[in-house]
Amino acid sequence: MTYEIFLWIFGLGLLLYLLLSLVLIYHIVRFSYMNGRSTQMLLLHLLVSFVVLTGVWGYIRTVDWDESLEFGDIDAEEFQFPST
Repeated sequence: MTYEIFLWIFGLGLLLYLLLSLVLIYHIVRFSYMNGRSTQMLLLHLLVSFVVLTGVWGYIRTVDWDESLEFGDIDAEEFQFPST
């Protein structure tokens, strides 16, 4: 599975998470299931988790995976095997 497919799945999951969070927020506000403090904590949790997941998605999107998976960082001339 390439990282592009993973990125699409992660992005779609993030959008689904956002949609479900908005539905949950609507139901909490509309029907007042919780008291004020619990609602604030839940909304803060949803906001923080969405920001963290968006940051992870952005990091995955910006990494050049083809270049980072190569072993071109060490030149053969510079790397010396110990003599026996």
